[in-house]
Amino acid sequence: MKTIVYFMLGLAGILMNISCSDDVDEQINNQEPMIVSLSTHMGTAKDIITVYGRSFSPVKSENTVKFNGLTAIVLEANAGELQVVLPEIDEGTFNIEITINNKTIVGPAFTFKKPTDNGWVVQTIVGQSGVPAMTDGIGTQATCKLPTSLSFAPDGSIWFSDRGNFAIRRISPDVNVTTIAGSPTSDSFFHPWQGNFDSKGNYFIADKGNHRVQKVTAVTHEVSTFATGFKNPMSLVFDDEDNMYVADRDNKAIKKITPDGQVTSFGIGITPNTLVFTPQGDLIIGGSANYTLIKLTLSSGDVTTIAGDGVKGTNYNDGEPGNPLTAKVGQIFGLSCDAAGNIYIADALYHVIQKFTPGENGDYAKGTIKTIAGTGVKGTENGKALSAKFNTPYAVLVTEDGKTIYVADTVPFLIRKLTYR
Repeated sequence: MKTIVYFMLGLAGILMNISCSDDVDEQINNQEPMIVSLSTHMGTAKDIITVYGRSFSPVKSENTVKFNGLTAIVLEANAGELQVVLPEIDEGTFNIEITINNKTIVGPAFTFKKPTDNGWVVQTIVGQSGVPAMTDGIGTQATCKLPTSLSFAPDGSIWFSDRGNFAIRRISPDVNVTTIAGSPTSDSFFHPWQGNFDSKGNYFIADKGNHRVQKVTAVTHEVSTFATGFKNPMSLVFDDEDNMYVADRDNKAIKKITPDGQVTSFGIGITPNTLVFTPQGDLIIGGSANYTLIKLTLSSGDVTTIAGDGVKGTNYNDGEPGNPLTAKVGQIFGLSCDAAGNIYIADALYHVIQKFTPGENGDYAKGTIKTIAGTGVKGTENGKALSAKFNTPYAVLVTEDGKTIYVADTVPFLIRKLTYR
Protein backbone atom coordinates (compact mmCIF):
# COMPACT_ATOMS: atom_id res chain seq x y z
CA MET A 1 0.00 0.00 0.00
CA LYS A 2 2.82 2.38 0.89
CA THR A 3 4.44 1.61 -2.44
CA ILE A 4 1.30 2.66 -4.30
CA VAL A 5 1.07 5.91 -2.30
CA TYR A 6 4.72 6.76 -2.97
CA PHE A 7 4.25 6.05 -6.66
CA MET A 8 1.20 8.31 -6.88
CA LEU A 9 2.98 11.13 -5.07
CA GLY A 10 5.99 10.83 -7.37
CA LEU A 11 3.79 10.88 -10.44
CA ALA A 12 2.02 13.96 -9.19
CA GLY A 13 5.37 15.69 -8.67
CA ILE A 14 6.53 14.86 -12.18
CA LEU A 15 3.31 16.18 -13.67
CA MET A 16 3.60 19.35 -11.61
CA ASN A 17 7.20 19.88 -12.77
CA ILE A 18 6.21 19.38 -16.39
CA SER A 19 3.40 21.88 -15.98
CA CYS A 20 5.71 24.43 -14.36
CA SER A 21 8.30 23.89 -17.11
CA ASP A 22 5.68 24.51 -19.79
CA ASP A 23 4.66 27.71 -18.01
CA VAL A 24 8.27 28.94 -17.92
CA ASP A 25 8.77 28.15 -21.62
CA GLU A 26 5.56 29.96 -22.44
CA GLN A 27 6.66 32.96 -20.37
CA ILE A 28 10.03 33.04 -22.20
CA ASN A 29 8.40 32.74 -25.59
CA ASN A 30 5.97 35.51 -24.73
CA GLN A 31 8.71 37.93 -23.59
CA GLU A 32 9.25 41.12 -25.60
CA PRO A 33 12.19 41.01 -28.04
CA MET A 34 15.37 42.45 -26.60
CA ILE A 35 18.90 43.12 -27.85
CA VAL A 36 21.37 42.15 -25.14
CA SER A 37 24.78 42.61 -26.78
CA LEU A 38 26.84 42.49 -29.97
CA SER A 39 29.79 40.21 -30.70
CA THR A 40 31.83 43.35 -31.44
CA HIS A 41 31.14 47.07 -31.34
CA MET A 42 33.42 48.11 -34.20
CA GLY A 43 33.94 46.98 -37.80
CA THR A 44 33.68 47.85 -41.48
CA ALA A 45 31.03 47.39 -44.15
CA LYS A 46 30.46 43.74 -45.15
CA ASP A 47 31.86 42.40 -41.87
CA ILE A 48 29.78 39.68 -40.20
CA ILE A 49 28.72 40.18 -36.57
CA THR A 50 26.42 38.34 -34.15
CA VAL A 51 23.57 40.01 -32.29
CA TYR A 52 22.60 38.37 -28.97
CA GLY A 53 19.19 38.79 -27.41
CA ARG A 54 15.83 37.11 -26.92
CA SER A 55 12.59 36.52 -28.77
CA PHE A 56 14.09 37.00 -32.24
CA SER A 57 12.23 35.23 -35.03
CA PRO A 58 13.82 31.96 -36.21
CA VAL A 59 12.64 32.98 -39.71
CA LYS A 60 15.41 35.16 -41.17
CA SER A 61 13.11 37.31 -43.28
CA GLU A 62 11.04 38.28 -40.22
CA ASN A 63 14.00 40.10 -38.63
CA THR A 64 14.85 43.47 -40.21
CA VAL A 65 18.20 44.75 -38.95
CA LYS A 66 19.27 48.33 -39.70
CA PHE A 67 22.12 50.74 -38.99
CA ASN A 68 21.52 54.42 -39.80
CA GLY A 69 18.52 53.42 -41.89
CA LEU A 70 20.49 50.95 -44.05
CA THR A 71 19.47 47.29 -43.94
CA ALA A 72 21.91 44.54 -42.96
CA ILE A 73 21.69 41.04 -44.45
CA VAL A 74 20.54 38.37 -41.97
CA LEU A 75 22.52 35.16 -42.54
CA GLU A 76 21.32 33.02 -39.62
CA ALA A 77 18.50 33.44 -37.10
CA ASN A 78 17.20 31.79 -33.95
CA ALA A 79 15.40 33.06 -30.86
CA GLY A 80 18.62 34.13 -29.13
CA GLU A 81 21.01 35.08 -31.95
CA LEU A 82 21.13 36.82 -35.32
CA GLN A 83 24.15 36.66 -37.62
CA VAL A 84 24.23 39.68 -39.96
CA VAL A 85 26.35 41.26 -42.69
CA LEU A 86 27.00 44.95 -42.02
CA PRO A 87 25.58 47.39 -44.63
CA GLU A 88 27.59 49.78 -46.82
CA ILE A 89 28.43 52.57 -44.37
CA ASP A 90 31.85 54.21 -44.57
CA GLU A 91 32.20 55.81 -41.16
CA GLY A 92 30.16 56.74 -38.10
CA THR A 93 28.58 55.41 -34.92
CA PHE A 94 24.97 54.27 -35.04
CA ASN A 95 22.60 52.24 -32.86
CA ILE A 96 21.44 48.90 -34.17
CA GLU A 97 17.69 48.64 -34.79
CA ILE A 98 15.75 45.40 -35.24
CA THR A 99 12.14 45.20 -36.34
CA ILE A 100 10.18 42.01 -35.58
CA ASN A 101 6.44 41.75 -36.22
CA ASN A 102 6.18 45.51 -36.74
CA LYS A 103 7.87 46.23 -33.41
CA THR A 104 11.23 48.03 -33.51
CA ILE A 105 13.78 47.69 -30.73
CA VAL A 106 16.97 49.71 -30.37
CA GLY A 107 20.23 48.22 -29.17
CA PRO A 108 23.83 49.22 -28.50
CA ALA A 109 25.85 51.59 -30.65
CA PHE A 110 28.12 50.22 -33.36
CA THR A 111 31.04 52.11 -34.89
CA PHE A 112 31.72 51.74 -38.61
CA LYS A 113 35.39 52.21 -39.46
CA LYS A 114 36.56 53.51 -42.80
CA PRO A 115 37.49 50.53 -45.03
CA THR A 116 41.14 50.38 -46.08
CA ASP A 117 40.64 48.58 -49.40
CA ASN A 118 38.05 49.65 -51.96
CA GLY A 119 39.72 48.08 -54.99
CA TRP A 120 41.61 51.21 -56.11
CA VAL A 121 45.42 51.33 -56.12
CA VAL A 122 47.55 54.50 -56.45
CA GLN A 123 50.94 54.75 -58.13
CA THR A 124 53.21 57.59 -59.27
CA ILE A 125 53.84 57.53 -63.03
CA VAL A 126 55.60 60.87 -63.70
CA GLY A 127 57.80 63.14 -61.60
CA GLN A 128 59.91 63.01 -58.49
CA SER A 129 58.47 64.19 -55.20
CA GLY A 130 59.85 67.55 -54.16
CA VAL A 131 61.93 68.00 -57.34
CA PRO A 132 60.64 71.02 -59.33
CA ALA A 133 62.44 70.65 -62.64
CA MET A 134 61.76 70.14 -66.35
CA THR A 135 63.29 66.98 -67.73
CA ASP A 136 61.86 64.79 -70.48
CA GLY A 137 62.17 61.05 -70.02
CA ILE A 138 60.43 57.78 -69.18
CA GLY A 139 58.05 57.74 -66.22
CA THR A 140 59.55 58.96 -62.99
CA GLN A 141 62.81 59.84 -64.73
CA ALA A 142 60.90 62.84 -66.09
CA THR A 143 60.31 65.86 -63.89
CA CYS A 144 57.82 68.71 -63.86
CA LYS A 145 56.83 71.72 -61.77
CA LEU A 146 53.23 72.29 -60.65
CA PRO A 147 51.29 70.06 -63.07
CA THR A 148 47.81 71.57 -63.27
CA SER A 149 45.87 70.12 -66.21
CA LEU A 150 45.29 66.68 -67.76
CA SER A 151 43.59 66.02 -71.11
CA PHE A 152 43.27 63.02 -73.44
CA ALA A 153 44.63 63.77 -76.91
CA PRO A 154 43.08 62.17 -80.02
CA ASP A 155 46.02 59.72 -80.25
CA GLY A 156 45.42 58.40 -76.74
CA SER A 157 48.26 60.30 -75.11
CA ILE A 158 47.78 62.69 -72.21
CA TRP A 159 48.74 66.35 -72.41
CA PHE A 160 49.31 68.33 -69.22
CA SER A 161 50.11 71.91 -68.38
CA ASP A 162 53.41 72.22 -66.57
CA ARG A 163 52.38 75.48 -64.95
CA GLY A 164 55.60 76.22 -63.09
CA ASN A 165 57.65 75.70 -66.23
CA PHE A 166 55.27 77.68 -68.52
CA ALA A 167 55.00 74.63 -70.78
CA ILE A 168 52.69 72.03 -72.29
CA ARG A 169 53.93 68.44 -71.95
CA ARG A 170 52.82 65.07 -73.37
CA ILE A 171 52.70 61.61 -71.78
CA SER A 172 52.65 58.80 -74.34
CA PRO A 173 50.80 55.52 -73.69
CA ASP A 174 54.16 53.98 -72.70
CA VAL A 175 54.73 56.89 -70.26
CA ASN A 176 57.37 58.71 -72.29
CA VAL A 177 57.24 62.40 -71.33
CA THR A 178 58.09 65.02 -73.97
CA THR A 179 57.66 68.78 -74.22
CA ILE A 180 55.14 70.07 -76.79
CA ALA A 181 55.49 73.83 -76.38
CA GLY A 182 56.82 76.43 -73.99
CA SER A 183 59.71 76.58 -71.51
CA PRO A 184 60.64 78.46 -68.32
CA THR A 185 62.03 81.29 -70.47
CA SER A 186 59.34 81.30 -73.16
CA ASP A 187 56.67 83.97 -73.47
CA SER A 188 54.13 81.58 -75.08
CA PHE A 189 52.49 80.94 -71.70
CA PHE A 190 52.49 82.48 -68.26
CA HIS A 191 51.09 80.13 -65.62
CA PRO A 192 48.99 78.08 -68.05
CA TRP A 193 46.17 76.48 -66.12
CA GLN A 194 43.82 73.95 -67.74
CA GLY A 195 43.20 73.07 -71.37
CA ASN A 196 41.38 70.73 -73.77
CA PHE A 197 41.17 69.58 -77.39
CA ASP A 198 38.64 70.51 -80.03
CA SER A 199 37.32 67.97 -82.56
CA LYS A 200 40.14 68.78 -85.00
CA GLY A 201 42.89 67.91 -82.54
CA ASN A 202 43.89 71.50 -81.73
CA TYR A 203 44.76 72.11 -78.10
CA PHE A 204 43.60 75.22 -76.25
CA ILE A 205 44.83 76.33 -72.85
CA ALA A 206 43.63 78.92 -70.33
CA ASP A 207 46.75 81.08 -70.09
CA LYS A 208 45.83 82.46 -66.69
CA GLY A 209 48.76 84.81 -66.11
CA ASN A 210 48.25 86.51 -69.47
CA HIS A 211 44.43 86.59 -69.20
CA ARG A 212 43.97 84.88 -72.55
CA VAL A 213 43.37 81.55 -74.28
CA GLN A 214 46.26 80.12 -76.31
CA LYS A 215 45.98 77.65 -79.18
CA VAL A 216 48.47 74.89 -79.93
CA THR A 217 47.84 73.77 -83.50
CA ALA A 218 47.54 70.06 -84.22
CA VAL A 219 50.59 68.45 -85.91
CA THR A 220 52.79 71.58 -86.10
CA HIS A 221 52.27 72.59 -82.45
CA GLU A 222 52.46 76.25 -83.42
CA VAL A 223 51.31 78.51 -80.55
CA SER A 224 49.01 81.48 -81.17
CA THR A 225 46.54 83.61 -79.22
CA PHE A 226 42.93 82.54 -79.74
CA ALA A 227 40.98 84.87 -77.41
CA THR A 228 41.58 87.68 -74.92
CA GLY A 229 39.53 89.81 -72.53
CA PHE A 230 39.45 87.42 -69.59
CA LYS A 231 40.29 88.03 -65.98
CA ASN A 232 42.30 85.03 -64.78
CA PRO A 233 40.84 82.29 -67.01
CA MET A 234 41.23 78.91 -65.32
CA SER A 235 39.79 76.13 -67.44
CA LEU A 236 37.98 75.39 -70.68
CA VAL A 237 35.96 72.62 -72.32
CA PHE A 238 34.29 72.00 -75.70
CA ASP A 239 30.83 70.76 -76.59
CA ASP A 240 30.08 68.51 -79.58
CA GLU A 241 29.82 71.52 -81.91
CA ASP A 242 33.25 72.89 -80.93
CA ASN A 243 31.81 75.71 -78.86
CA MET A 244 34.33 76.59 -76.17
CA TYR A 245 33.32 77.32 -72.56
CA VAL A 246 35.86 79.18 -70.43
CA ALA A 247 35.89 79.52 -66.65
CA ASP A 248 36.54 83.27 -66.40
CA ARG A 249 37.35 83.30 -62.70
CA ASP A 250 37.50 86.88 -61.56
CA ASN A 251 34.57 87.89 -63.78
CA LYS A 252 32.54 85.17 -62.04
CA ALA A 253 31.35 83.94 -65.39
CA ILE A 254 31.43 81.12 -67.91
CA LYS A 255 32.08 82.49 -71.40
CA LYS A 256 30.94 80.63 -74.49
CA ILE A 257 32.95 81.19 -77.66
CA THR A 258 31.59 79.79 -80.91
CA PRO A 259 33.92 78.59 -83.70
CA ASP A 260 33.24 81.89 -85.56
CA GLY A 261 34.14 83.96 -82.48
CA GLN A 262 30.77 84.96 -81.04
CA VAL A 263 30.88 85.34 -77.25
CA THR A 264 28.09 84.74 -74.73
CA SER A 265 28.62 85.24 -71.00
CA PHE A 266 26.81 83.31 -68.24
CA GLY A 267 27.04 84.97 -64.83
CA ILE A 268 27.26 82.26 -62.16
CA GLY A 269 27.88 84.17 -58.93
CA ILE A 270 31.06 82.31 -57.93
CA THR A 271 34.71 82.40 -58.99
CA PRO A 272 34.99 79.26 -61.15
CA ASN A 273 38.14 77.13 -61.22
CA THR A 274 37.10 74.18 -63.34
CA LEU A 275 34.18 72.80 -65.32
CA VAL A 276 33.06 69.59 -66.99
CA PHE A 277 30.16 68.52 -69.21
CA THR A 278 27.60 65.98 -68.04
CA PRO A 279 26.05 63.49 -70.49
CA GLN A 280 22.91 65.69 -70.40
CA GLY A 281 24.89 68.67 -71.74
CA ASP A 282 24.96 70.69 -68.52
CA LEU A 283 28.13 72.10 -66.93
CA ILE A 284 29.29 71.13 -63.46
CA ILE A 285 31.50 73.84 -61.98
CA GLY A 286 33.85 73.92 -58.99
CA GLY A 287 35.40 76.89 -57.22
CA SER A 288 37.60 77.84 -54.28
CA ALA A 289 35.60 79.94 -51.84
CA ASN A 290 32.01 78.75 -52.34
CA TYR A 291 32.54 75.20 -50.94
CA THR A 292 29.92 73.81 -53.27
CA LEU A 293 29.53 72.32 -56.73
CA ILE A 294 27.08 74.10 -58.99
CA LYS A 295 25.31 73.15 -62.20
CA LEU A 296 24.83 75.54 -65.11
CA THR A 297 21.94 74.54 -67.36
CA LEU A 298 22.98 76.04 -70.68
CA SER A 299 19.52 75.90 -72.26
CA SER A 300 18.11 78.24 -69.61
CA GLY A 301 21.12 79.81 -67.91
CA ASP A 302 19.86 78.54 -64.54
CA VAL A 303 22.46 77.98 -61.82
CA THR A 304 21.76 75.46 -59.05
CA THR A 305 23.83 74.13 -56.17
CA ILE A 306 24.09 70.35 -56.37
CA ALA A 307 26.66 69.49 -53.69
CA GLY A 308 28.17 70.94 -50.54
CA ASP A 309 26.76 72.96 -47.67
CA GLY A 310 28.68 76.12 -48.53
CA VAL A 311 30.70 76.11 -45.30
CA LYS A 312 34.45 75.51 -45.12
CA GLY A 313 35.19 72.43 -43.03
CA THR A 314 38.22 71.08 -41.20
CA ASN A 315 38.14 67.72 -42.98
CA TYR A 316 36.38 66.03 -45.87
CA ASN A 317 32.94 64.52 -45.35
CA ASP A 318 31.05 62.64 -48.05
CA GLY A 319 27.70 63.52 -46.51
CA GLU A 320 24.57 61.40 -46.57
CA PRO A 321 23.95 59.02 -49.49
CA GLY A 322 21.40 60.59 -51.83
CA ASN A 323 21.83 64.04 -50.30
CA PRO A 324 25.04 65.63 -51.65
CA LEU A 325 24.18 69.00 -50.10
CA THR A 326 25.29 67.50 -46.77
CA ALA A 327 28.82 66.83 -48.06
CA LYS A 328 31.84 68.98 -47.31
CA VAL A 329 33.17 70.36 -50.58
CA GLY A 330 36.56 72.04 -50.40
CA GLN A 331 38.57 73.87 -53.06
CA ILE A 332 37.84 72.23 -56.40
CA PHE A 333 40.31 72.70 -59.25
CA GLY A 334 39.74 69.42 -61.10
CA LEU A 335 36.63 67.65 -62.43
CA SER A 336 36.21 64.79 -64.90
CA CYS A 337 33.26 62.70 -66.08
CA ASP A 338 33.04 59.08 -67.25
CA ALA A 339 30.62 57.68 -69.82
CA ALA A 340 28.08 56.76 -67.12
CA GLY A 341 27.91 60.36 -65.87
CA ASN A 342 29.92 59.82 -62.69
CA ILE A 343 31.84 62.99 -61.79
CA TYR A 344 35.35 62.64 -60.35
CA ILE A 345 36.52 65.42 -58.05
CA ALA A 346 40.03 66.53 -57.12
CA ASP A 347 39.68 68.40 -53.84
CA ALA A 348 42.78 70.52 -53.22
CA LEU A 349 41.69 71.58 -49.73
CA TYR A 350 41.04 68.12 -48.33
CA HIS A 351 43.60 66.26 -50.49
CA VAL A 352 41.19 63.56 -51.65
CA ILE A 353 39.73 62.17 -54.87
CA GLN A 354 35.97 61.62 -54.82
CA LYS A 355 33.35 60.03 -57.04
CA PHE A 356 30.00 61.78 -57.43
CA THR A 357 27.40 59.27 -58.65
CA PRO A 358 24.15 60.82 -59.91
CA GLY A 359 20.79 59.65 -58.67
CA GLU A 360 17.97 58.26 -60.75
CA ASN A 361 17.69 59.71 -64.28
CA GLY A 362 21.05 61.43 -63.92
CA ASP A 363 19.86 63.72 -61.10
CA TYR A 364 22.98 65.00 -59.33
CA ALA A 365 20.87 66.72 -56.67
CA LYS A 366 19.98 63.21 -55.47
CA GLY A 367 23.42 61.73 -56.07
CA THR A 368 26.01 60.33 -53.69
CA ILE A 369 29.57 61.50 -53.07
CA LYS A 370 32.11 58.88 -52.03
CA THR A 371 35.81 59.34 -51.32
CA ILE A 372 37.78 56.80 -53.33
CA ALA A 373 41.36 57.90 -52.61
CA GLY A 374 43.23 59.88 -49.98
CA THR A 375 43.07 60.22 -46.22
CA GLY A 376 42.53 63.95 -45.88
CA VAL A 377 46.16 64.36 -44.80
CA LYS A 378 48.86 65.72 -47.11
CA GLY A 379 51.41 63.25 -48.42
CA THR A 380 52.68 61.28 -51.41
CA GLU A 381 52.24 57.67 -50.29
CA ASN A 382 51.16 55.15 -52.93
CA GLY A 383 49.35 51.85 -52.45
CA LYS A 384 45.77 51.09 -51.49
CA ALA A 385 43.78 54.19 -52.37
CA LEU A 386 42.18 54.83 -48.99
CA SER A 387 45.59 54.71 -47.34
CA ALA A 388 47.37 56.66 -50.07
CA LYS A 389 47.98 60.40 -49.72
CA PHE A 390 47.85 63.41 -52.04
CA ASN A 391 49.03 66.98 -51.68
CA THR A 392 46.82 69.62 -53.29
CA PRO A 393 45.57 67.73 -56.37
CA TYR A 394 44.61 70.24 -59.09
CA ALA A 395 43.42 68.04 -61.94
CA VAL A 396 41.73 64.68 -62.45
CA LEU A 397 41.15 62.73 -65.66
CA VAL A 398 39.08 59.54 -65.91
CA THR A 399 38.77 57.00 -68.73
CA GLU A 400 35.32 56.45 -70.22
CA ASP A 401 34.87 53.14 -68.39
CA GLY A 402 35.72 54.73 -65.04
CA LYS A 403 38.42 52.15 -64.29
CA THR A 404 41.52 54.37 -64.58
CA ILE A 405 42.02 57.85 -63.12
CA TYR A 406 44.96 60.22 -63.56
CA VAL A 407 45.68 62.94 -61.00
CA ALA A 408 47.88 66.02 -61.24
CA ASP A 409 49.24 66.11 -57.69
CA THR A 410 50.43 69.65 -57.96
CA VAL A 411 52.50 70.59 -54.92
CA PRO A 412 54.81 67.53 -54.89
CA PHE A 413 55.23 67.83 -58.72
CA LEU A 414 53.78 64.40 -59.56
CA ILE A 415 51.35 62.73 -61.94
CA ARG A 416 49.57 59.87 -60.15
CA LYS A 417 47.49 57.01 -61.52
CA LEU A 418 44.59 55.18 -59.88
CA THR A 419 43.72 51.73 -61.19
CA TYR A 420 40.67 49.71 -60.20
CA ARG A 421 41.53 46.07 -59.68
